[in-house]
Amino acid sequence: SPTERDDESFVRISATTFSRNRAGQEILSISDSPLVATRSGFGGALYLGDDYGDTTKNGKLRCRLSDDVNFSENNSENGGALTSVSVSELSLESVVFSRNFGVRGGALYMQALGDKSPITSRPPAHYLTGRNITYSDNVGALGGAMFLLVSPATAPLQRKGLSPFDISARDERRPGQTNNDDDVFFEDSSFKGNTAVDCGGGVYTKRGRLGCRSCTFAKNKVAGRLRGSGGALCIVAQSTLHGRDVRFVKNGAAHGGAVYAEDSLVDMVGGVVEGNRAALRGGGVYVNITFGTLFEHNISARLWNTSFVRNKARIGGGAYLFIGRGLAALDVENCTSSDSTAPTVHSAVSYLAACGVDPQQQRALFRSTFMSFKAAQFVDNNATQTGGALFTNAPEEIDVCCGCGGNLSHADVGRTTAGLDSNNPCPETWLRNVAGKVDGGNVLATAAT
Repeated sequence: SPTERDDESFVRISATTFSRNRAGQEILSISDSPLVATRSGFGGALYLGDDYGDTTKNGKLRCRLSDDVNFSENNSENGGALTSVSVSELSLESVVFSRNFGVRGGALYMQALGDKSPITSRPPAHYLTGRNITYSDNVGALGGAMFLLVSPATAPLQRKGLSPFDISARDERRPGQTNNDDDVFFEDSSFKGNTAVDCGGGVYTKRGRLGCRSCTFAKNKVAGRLRGSGGALCIVAQSTLHGRDVRFVKNGAAHGGAVYAEDSLVDMVGGVVEGNRAALRGGGVYVNITFGTLFEHNISARLWNTSFVRNKARIGGGAYLFIGRGLAALDVENCTSSDSTAPTVHSAVSYLAACGVDPQQQRALFRSTFMSFKAAQFVDNNATQTGGALFTNAPEEIDVCCGCGGNLSHADVGRTTAGLDSNNPCPETWLRNVAGKVDGGNVLATAAT
């Protein structure tokens, strides 16, 4: 039962089953309409927190669900099983979500204000901490298992940075652990067989910080062969993923068989990306960064000690990495353009030179981000057209260190190379990757090949 102390409220629920509950004006039969939830409502079984839409401050509610709490076959538009809005702290341990249905979040819908200034030197703090959580066979339009929304319209730069290697959920047995204060952090948890209609077979995140350690995403998918993104994870609008020892196995979507990131940071260390499929681009990981998007340390993706094995797509069997570059409204002596785009930094700089822009100012027009691969392995990936291991339109923004390993440090955030200058940069660890198109780049393809 709820209790209050020092202007805070506490709720604890244990050993409880929530089954076949509904929230909303229109109740639809699960058997008749398996991909559609009720047209309104929040939290088919349980609603925690303040009124929806109040984004001015986080509430005072703290809640713990533990010791075999089960949510099954619940239904609501937002959070088929559970909704959390502006909750100060939600702790989940040994909780199972299965066969729940929602539009935003098949099992869980979460809205938080977000920590505007994450600090790595203090103990970790999360709005949601989950250990030994199982999400299985849940269905949603955005986020088959979970939907995370952080309210600020624009994420501060500090929220778009790397986390230390040893991030972990808050644990009294390991004092002093540090974290970048993810909004949600899962540890020793699994997402299996969940389905989304549009994006994020497992999790959909908008402006949120999602952390995972020792988690497995397996056989999640986005329905529809030629539509939908992020078979396991879909992170958009300046979100971040901090993954440590995370496995992505046999997930599928049209773009990003395992992970789809749009203007968002993928920070993965010690990961396994295996047997994922994308009908179009990025069998394992799809990253698309538009012009002008800023990241801390200018790193838009870190994929270290991560293995890409037997992934498949039309373009970019292992990974698809796209960095957008745009030149707009230029008006330079002897060269005027109202709408010009360039596929790579090199060609864009050449265009600026032709327009008479001072060479020292050319690069200043671009806040160049880069994607870092260290001790990464690409083995037996397949592209039916081009880029068996990797496809990118900006090889100069890809930093690859084949021999790096061992004492990789969080402080090591600088570039080690000037970019990809070979179509097979790591012959000892990038092996047996295949592209179907003649001259399609068995290992590496760029927009120019």
